[in-house]
Amino acid sequence: MMKSLILVPKVLRVFIIIFLIFIIFNFISFFLLWIGWSELPYTNKFKEKYAEYTKSTNNYIHPYLGYTRTKLLKTSDINFDENLFWSIFETNNFDIKSDPTILLIGGSVAKHLSKNLKNHEDEDKSRGNFAFSRSLQKYFPGKNFRVVNAAYGGKKQPQQYLSVIYLDLIGFNYDIVINLDGFNEIVLPTIENFYQETPVIFPRSFFKLASAFQNGDCLTERNDKPSYIPLLDLINSVKLKICLKKVINPINFNQIKIKNNKKEVFDQSIKLWFKSSNKLHDFLKSKGKSYIHAIHPNQYLPNSKILSDIELERFYRPSAMGEAATIIKNHFMSLDTKLLSTKNISDLRFIFKNNSETLYQDSCCHLNDRGMVLISEKIISDNIDLFKKLFIN
Repeated sequence: MMKSLILVPKVLRVFIIIFLIFIIFNFISFFLLWIGWSELPYTNKFKEKYAEYTKSTNNYIHPYLGYTRTKLLKTSDINFDENLFWSIFETNNFDIKSDPTILLIGGSVAKHLSKNLKNHEDEDKSRGNFAFSRSLQKYFPGKNFRVVNAAYGGKKQPQQYLSVIYLDLIGFNYDIVINLDGFNEIVLPTIENFYQETPVIFPRSFFKLASAFQNGDCLTERNDKPSYIPLLDLINSVKLKICLKKVINPINFNQIKIKNNKKEVFDQSIKLWFKSSNKLHDFLKSKGKSYIHAIHPNQYLPNSKILSDIELERFYRPSAMGEAATIIKNHFMSLDTKLLSTKNISDLRFIFKNNSETLYQDSCCHLNDRGMVLISEKIISDNIDLFKKLFIN
């Protein structure tokens, strides 16, 4: 009995010591989390950052398109569309059989322009939802149509050409195809494929993307919510950032070594750009479909816009963009519209030449809703006869 009474205080003391150590470590972990995430732990901003880090690599390797979007889902959660393929190609609330269809292709600028997840709803203009659809409704009020997005970030020719061919192969019908390109075609092969010794004709950083997807399980298997135990969250954060480093900068990701000089890569990129567009034009012409080739603007092209104070302060950063800004400055006009077969061309590189509004929304090339609406309206007005034929005849 006396032994038991003596042992109880000792056990209690050990428990108290362990508890205090746990509290101290959690207290320290709380501040380390604060430093590591640059946000006060467990605030909304912290939780948003934490959730974003646990997402997948954004891309799923596709045997014909190079890669396609997964909407940050686990592979097992990817949704298939019976009419198209993968969840990027949304066709909700449309009459697939009868509504005239405009298919938009290109990279992230085209994706932002054509984002159309519902039925031309105008709920959030700040994010550019349905800019092209809204603009088309302005010209043709009351007309039924669908704008289908087949664009995604980093896409470059010949992925647009091959996407249209692929969609035709699986039975998707469209009336007008609009290819909005430019930046990716001339910049990505020169600063990504070149340095990674990947063929110019391959998708951007193709083997790096493949390796990232393969290693992405360490992200998708994680819970996207913190545990609210600082010590545990610190351990998970360290593992998460190690995983992310492995995904973003994989070791030995390259499988083909192509030794080109910069001029060869540049010349190949230009040729691939107009050859892909002309092949697409020929294909669509043979199908009786219309094709519009549009080239989007970029803030690093000299004299292409009167930059606003906000744009100069936040969105014009040639030093941060590095070689990409230099390529746009010196070579963007090498994408010569005279090399294109289609007569339906909207060269938008100087569309903002006399415009001083804030239209860009980042330091790369992406536009806010106002900018995308102006681009949409210009594409429509430049090719008004094609759209009249679509809706009136």
